[in-house]
This record gives sequence, structure tokens and C-alpha cells, in this order.
Amino acid sequence: MATCSASMSHLRVIVILASFAAALVLVSGGAQAQLDDPDLVVTNITTDETPTPGTSTRVQTTIENQGGSPSNDFTVNFTLDGDQLGQPVDNGSLGEGESAVLNSTVPWTAEAGQTLVGVSVEHDDGDFTQESNTDNNDDNRSYTIGADLRVDSFDVDPVEVVEGDEIELTATIENAADPEDVAPDAGSFEVGFPIDGSSTLAPVSVEGLAAGESTTVSRTWPTTEGDEGQYSVTADADTDEEVADRDRSNNGADAVTVQVRKALPDLVVAGATFSPDPAQADRQLTFTAELRNNGQTDAGPHNVSLIVDDETVDQTSVDGLDQAGQRNVSLTWTAEAGNHDIEIRTDVDDAIEETSEDNNRWTLTLPVGPDLVPDSLDIQPPEPRAGDRVRFTVQITNDGQAVDQPFSVSFAVDGTPISSEELTGLDGGEARNVTSMPWNATTGDHDVTAIVDPDDEIGEVDRQNNQFEQSLTVGEPRPNVVVLSASLDPVAPEDGEQATVRAKVENAGAREADAFTVRSLVDDEESGQASVDGLGAGETTDVELGEWTAETGSHELAIEADVDEEIEEGNEQDNRFVRELGIGADLDLLELSVSPTDPEPGENVTAFALAQNNGSVATAATNVSFHLDGDRIGTIPLDGLGPNEQGSAEITFTAARSGALEARLDTDDTVDEYDEDNNQGQRAIELASEAQPPDLTVRSVASEGDIGQDDEVRFVAAIANEGAGPSPEALVEFRADGEPIGAPVSVDGLPAGSATNVTSPAFEPDGETELEVVVDPNDGVGEADETNNVVTESIDASAAVGVPVPPIAAILGLSTAALAARRLGGSKRKPP
Repeated sequence: MATCSASMSHLRVIVILASFAAALVLVSGGAQAQLDDPDLVVTNITTDETPTPGTSTRVQTTIENQGGSPSNDFTVNFTLDGDQLGQPVDNGSLGEGESAVLNSTVPWTAEAGQTLVGVSVEHDDGDFTQESNTDNNDDNRSYTIGADLRVDSFDVDPVEVVEGDEIELTATIENAADPEDVAPDAGSFEVGFPIDGSSTLAPVSVEGLAAGESTTVSRTWPTTEGDEGQYSVTADADTDEEVADRDRSNNGADAVTVQVRKALPDLVVAGATFSPDPAQADRQLTFTAELRNNGQTDAGPHNVSLIVDDETVDQTSVDGLDQAGQRNVSLTWTAEAGNHDIEIRTDVDDAIEETSEDNNRWTLTLPVGPDLVPDSLDIQPPEPRAGDRVRFTVQITNDGQAVDQPFSVSFAVDGTPISSEELTGLDGGEARNVTSMPWNATTGDHDVTAIVDPDDEIGEVDRQNNQFEQSLTVGEPRPNVVVLSASLDPVAPEDGEQATVRAKVENAGAREADAFTVRSLVDDEESGQASVDGLGAGETTDVELGEWTAETGSHELAIEADVDEEIEEGNEQDNRFVRELGIGADLDLLELSVSPTDPEPGENVTAFALAQNNGSVATAATNVSFHLDGDRIGTIPLDGLGPNEQGSAEITFTAARSGALEARLDTDDTVDEYDEDNNQGQRAIELASEAQPPDLTVRSVASEGDIGQDDEVRFVAAIANEGAGPSPEALVEFRADGEPIGAPVSVDGLPAGSATNVTSPAFEPDGETELEVVVDPNDGVGEADETNNVVTESIDASAAVGVPVPPIAAILGLSTAALAARRLGGSKRKPP
């Protein structure tokens, strides 16, 4: 018997049948198969045992005659992968519909892989039996036998290590066999991780792996001292070939190269600082550098250098640095003005063999001193003509450290100096504009130059950037009509009065101006117009523009020259002049200030208000009222003010709390103004420490005399401040049966612990009346207790008896001497 050991994963069986026909029919000189001829068909191929690897089994085939007549004797041949399997098997005639099961004469020992079986039927003399169909004499069956282990992935982490480090080797093993194959599952096996082809590491055992499944295994490789070198590492599934594997070519992974380096120190300059900062020329700088050893072993003695502009300026020695150790070293250098490359380098002599030599240095670009740079130049007018007065404005930026001494900026045109301007200093990062004196422009092309610190008085980082140049083309001369001023005659007209509008106009250019028109506008409405026949260079003229009827209020008076743009000018931006007109009175609060600005609680504060009459007529005498958080502190008279005249008022009060201080002009609206919106101003008062609140109470109330029917009577209420802090001005309201008795009465501020008497307006009680006294009825004063501000008494006018007024000392429970030491304020009634 011939056998074939195949690496393929399928078994193929081919059966070829031939039979002798029961009858021969000659048609057209030849043999023609008839439908009633026999038809031998291979209907099944199998084995008597499951062909697992190593199992001995015989191939069986079933032959059936599916034709219309019996077959003659026939022979069946079996082959394996094209090689004969045993001897041919003879079989007698099969009747119509009969079948026969035939076995190979020798067994087949199954192996992982693929096998092909073939069968043929021949007559004794070699002629084939005539059949109705010979296309179904072949058949095959595929057998895929055994597992298929392969390394799906292999990872090494890390691939570069230092002696003593660990390396993690990880492999994913897959059984690529199909669960429908024969014996596809893998039994126990081991996964190895060969290093340079040797099994240095113990293999990993896998208990089994079903078809289609995978598993991930890992092994740690602990490198040790002396392992320095380069290695080739791989993974190998089923290292001992314990599994019947149909394909062993995929059991190994591609090799990974691993580099194991010698354990060495690694000196690093982790960072550095210097002081003092910022650096200044001619001062010693101390650099403090942080050194670290990031390597795997200790470092021996070595040197650390400070290098400035490639020259070593200082060096220090380090006696050694332990593994993972850290230490600071100091090096010094006397700074010089300019830009410098600073480097601090450890192990400057390469005395230490290290893991890396690339991290032994720390670098810094250090500018010492200021860096004054002219970085832009503005020209006004931007397109000058000959005769124009041109000014140049350069922006100076300090890109370095602060300059605390004066320095100059010079301007020149075509190398001829124009002016030199001085700056007192310039902070680092600050930019400032400097403007030249005017230059009388001449026709042609020019070079304008601005130079910062032309005398080299400032030690700078970079002196190559101290100059800025810009080209300038000056055209032919042009006139330049300018409106210099506008006025009224009379200067301060009253409402309805006719006023003449006049303007002064100048030709500031270098060429005569032809005729042009000037007009006046009041509140954007044209009020007059006049023609100027012409104006020579440098000349001025007065222009009368008609009359305007004054109206009370604030107005804008504008004068425009060259209205129709008849003149091509050097500067078209100065043809308009605008001023504000105020007709009538207008009080304006210009300033509100306090002294001291941050008082202590209870300290006296003086508030100062400055007012001005912006109008054209004088104001009558009026007043200024002062308020704190809306509570009136007091009112001060203000004398009448003439046009543009200023006046002031001030008041002193006790600081009780922080709040918003407000001054109000003309509180009673006695002055008729064209602008009432500028009469007030505010500012904050912040106490230096927390103030204590007041507590206003009504201690008692009594009549001044007997109370009789139809008689007028006044009542006196004792108002006390029982709080720990002073109170501001407050109101006291008297009510009879819930209705106010006249206007509320104003009470000056009360220091803590003081009291005062307040007298009500006169009124006539009618029979029994409920008298109510309320202090601070509008809750304008912030108090410690707001529940004790009301006292109620019942009076009977028909009784015609009086209630005597108790003395203040008795009310407060104080001695007369103690009371005398207290401040007792008077009272006054507010105007209705």
C-alpha cells in the first residue's frame, strides 16, 4: 500500500466506476448508451473509524446501480493523494437498484493534514462496461484533520532597557482550526519565549484551546547585571510539539530585537534661577542650578560650569550624586549690558559615563539692560505740501528692562536735525510716543530719521535697533484755511436777544488761498454765511456771519471755512471750529470731595462741593444739600453766581457709617436752568473700620400746656439715640388719629447716648384723640432696632388738663451733670 503524508488540511476521496453493459446496441457503426443500460453511482464515502490523527481506519464506499438493467462484474480501485491504497476490490454484478459497500484492502493511518482517495472499476480485459451515464462515477470527500495553532500577536515592552529592568513578553495564541473539522481542538501545550533561540525563560502552560478560540499569555524577563547586549526574542506555540498541528509554519512569531544597556548614572541640569532678577549691568548675578541623577547607579565626582557666550566664567565641584539624588549648586557672574547666551553644564569634563550626555546642560538667552526701539513713525499732515508745518511722532518701545534716567530722541530730515526731545525714563515693556518740533516742508523727496539715545547714554541690550528711517515726498505748496475761533456779540446774550456771530480765520499754508465761503451753524442749523475774497499765506481775517436770536438752553456753535471745498488745502481737517454756548443759567456740580477720605467711625468729616454757572446769565442765591444714602445731612447756602463763575459749599458731619455721599445743587429749584441734569454728584465714603449703628427711640411725649377743647396745643417728644453709633439727620412725625400734624420735623444727627426735645406743629384736639409720635418714619436711618421708633398716647381735650414736659435728664435716667456732657441738638421744622 502506498501512503502520502500531507501537510494539507483536507482528505479527498475519488471513486471511478466502470461496468460491463448487459447489452450493446450498435448505432451508426458505434456503441450508443441507452437509457435502460446500467448506471453505477458512488453514493457515499466514509471510514469505519473517525480518522483522528494516528487512528487506523479503512475507507468505505457505497456503489449503487441506478440504471435500468443489471451491471456486469466491476472492480473498485482506492487511492490516497493519487497513490494506490491496497489492492483493487472486485465486485460481482449489481442488479437494477442494488448497491454494495466496499472497503479498502488495507487500513489508512490518519495524520493531521489532507488525503485524496480514488476508485476505478474495470472489466477483466480492460474494457469498461457500457453505462447510461459515466459522469457520476467520480466522488470525493474532504477530511480536515487536527488543530492549527498560530501566534496571532507578539509584544515586547519595553524594547530598550537598562540592566536590572524587567521586560514584559506577551503573546496571543489562536487555534485557527474550524470547529467542523476532524479533531480540531488542541490539548495541553506550552508557549515558549526563546531568547536568541534558547529557552532561557520557563514556558507558559496552556490547558487546551478549542477550535476558533484564542488565549493571551505573558512572561516577565528580569534582566540582571551583566545582561548588556542585543537580543532576538520571539514566541513559540507548542514548543514540545505535543499537539497534532496541521501547520507548524505559523507556530512562531517574528523576532523582536531587544537592547539591554549597561546600568549607568544620568546627570541632568533640571533647572536654574538667577538673582537679583532682573539682571542689571555691572551687578553680580548668582545662578542656582538644580542637579539630578536620573540614572540607575550613583555618579562619582564631577565639575559643573557656568558658561556665558561660550566662555567659562565660574566652575564648582560636586563630590558625587547618588542614584535618584538631587542637589543645588551656585555659580556667579558679573553681568554686562547686552544679549547673552547662558549655559550651565554638569560633568563638563565628561568624567562620568552616563546613559545620556544630551541632558547635561541648561541654557538661557539673557538680555541685560533696556532695549529702546523706535518701531513706527507718524507724519502729520500725512501728505504734506511745501510750506506745511510737519510734525513727526515716533513710538518708542522698551523691549528690555526699565530705564530710570532721562534719555533723548532726535529727529532729522535728510541728516539735518529738527529737534531733540527728552523722555524721563521708560518701564520695561512700556511704549510711549514722542513728537518733534514742526518742520517747514520743502518740495521733493526726503529721508526722515528718528534716533533713540543718540548720545549712547543708556547701556542697552542691542544698539543696532535704535534708529528708524522713513521716506517722505513733499508736494508743491498749498494753502490751508483754519478757523481759529468763534464769538458772539454780546458775549452773554439773554433769551430773545440778537447776537452777532463772528469768526477768526487764518491761512496757515504756504500759498495764497483763493476766494472761499465761511458759514456758521447753531445746533446744526445754518445761521449765517459770508464770503472771503482771498487770503495770503500766513494772513488772518475776521469774518462777520450775521445775527442769531439767542434762546435759553445749551447750544453748539460751529464755524466752517471753505464750505464748498473750492480750495485744495494741505489739511482739510482743520476747517471746522466748534464751541458750546449756554444761554440762561446753568449750575453745574464740578467737584465733590471729603476729608478725611477714610474716616474712623464717629470722626468728623468735611464734605466740599464746587459749583459753576456754565450759563450766560447770573443765578440767584440758592443752596447745596448733602445726603448720605439718601438721608439728608444738612443744607448750606450758595451765593448767586455770574456767567462762568464758581462757588463752593462745605459741611461737617459725624461719620456714622460707610455709604454714598451725594451733593445736590439748587434743591428747592429756585434757579431757572436750561440743564437740570448736572446739578448732582456722588462719591463713596468708606470707613476705616466697621461703624456701630444708632438706635433712635421716642422716650416720652407731653403737652407744653393745658389741653382744652378748641384750644391749640403743641406736644414735645423726647428723641434719644440709644445705639452704639451716631445717627444722621432724621425726621420726626406727629400724628393725630393717624393723620399727620403738619410737616415732619427735622432732627440733627445725635451722638450715641444723647437725646433732644422735638416740638410738634400746633393743632386743635377734638375730644378724645390718639396721639402718635414716629421717629424716622421713612426708614431712612439704618438702626440696630427698628421696632422702638413709635410711641402712642391717648389725650382727652374735654378734661382740660396739662401734661408737664419731663426734663431730658429724667427721660434718659442721667444726672444733670452727665447730661451736660452730652451733645443735645436742637430741632427745626422742614419747609412744607
